Amino acid sequence: MIPVCKPWLPGNERKYVIDALDTNWISSSGEYITRFEESLIKI
Repeated sequence: MIPVCKPWLPGNERKYVIDALDTNWISSSGEYITRFEESLIKI
């Protein structure tokens, strides 16, 4: 397989994904969804 691009995740992305999976916040509600929606309002 030839990769299209190598992911560049310099921050806490891995930590956040693991935390979301470990706490079962992978639905349409939860801490990460709320924080994401609030960050969009500020734009």
